[in-house]
Amino acid sequence: MTNTRRSPIARFAFLSLTLLCVPLALGLSAAGCSGGGSSGKVNNALVLSPATGSTLTTSPVQNRFYQQRFSITNGAPGDVYRFAEIAGGTSLPPGFFLSVIDSTGKALVTSEQADIIGFPALSGPGTISFEVFQQNNNATVPSYDLTTLPALATSALTLTPVSGTILIDATVAAVYTNMITIGNGTPVFAWKFSYGSLPPGVNFNPNPTGSNTAEAEIRGTPTEAGTWIFAVEASDSASPQSFNGAIYQITVNP
Repeated sequence: MTNTRRSPIARFAFLSLTLLCVPLALGLSAAGCSGGGSSGKVNNALVLSPATGSTLTTSPVQNRFYQQRFSITNGAPGDVYRFAEIAGGTSLPPGFFLSVIDSTGKALVTSEQADIIGFPALSGPGTISFEVFQQNNNATVPSYDLTTLPALATSALTLTPVSGTILIDATVAAVYTNMITIGNGTPVFAWKFSYGSLPPGVNFNPNPTGSNTAEAEIRGTPTEAGTWIFAVEASDSASPQSFNGAIYQITVNP
């Protein structure tokens, strides 16, 4: 049985200082949620890599995992930066999300870098934009062009829970379990852990029973409180292969 706190979430509204579709200060953001605190916006000449206004050279492929990192290259010592979705929910194409994590996959409140990640739902040209807030609440709004290449297969796999679901909370020192399932496609299925990480003490186990490759289990006993963001990708045995994946968030309470 799959446990979710809010399911499905058609477009990410991941963890913030409060939860769900409010100004994002921690973790993931996507269409439908405002960056918040944007009064008095000015362009304060932050420099990002890749350069603002450029065309991203790594082209995503429809239904395949994509990641592009954006970094502030001229940050001043002591400055604090926060990446967020633009109000109105139109700044990321369907299937893309804004993620801010550390090297362990744990969600961050502030950072000098962020990732655009996802499994793009549509092929063709698109635009990515987001806001970068400084501690004085001034914001820079970089924008980038990209083209998503079409998938070879005519249909994508479907995963449950859908991408963007906030999984049911875990608790430190308590056994946690959850399931991800594939709903269509041609067996045998293969699973891949694509991004981020699970909380310490929790593991990702494809085909946990040994008899159903359409299932993957998240199971373990968390040892640390916090919020983690991760992505999994699945493929089938058809020719051409069908792919898809999902991005999830899990919070461990003390």
